[in-house]
Amino acid sequence: MLIVKQERPPFFKAIVKYLPDFHEHGTCVYGGILYNWAGVELTPEHIAHEEEHAKQMTSYHTGEGYINLPPKLRVEEWWKRYLRSDTFRLSQELPAMQRELWVY
Repeated sequence: MLIVKQERPPFFKAIVKYLPDFHEHGTCVYGGILYNWAGVELTPEHIAHEEEHAKQMTSYHTGEGYINLPPKLRVEEWWKRYLRSDTFRLSQELPAMQRELWVY
């Protein structure tokens, strides 16, 4: 279950630096916190999409050595890669969108 906060995430400027149109989305997840700064209606399918990203973050590793990272560092590394790599971002969005459609 995600905790919902009605505010921008602390790393918002970094997101917009790499994804300039991101501020229009209105939501993102960081570990177990769903930031909903635009007051977007959180439908069950939207929550499912973000829960999938939360799951991806907490299980993320890039190879040997990363598997033992504390959860917070896994989330940070996931976000760094998500922002910098179009290929990785697509690999993360596809399962999240599949889960969203499954719930819909």
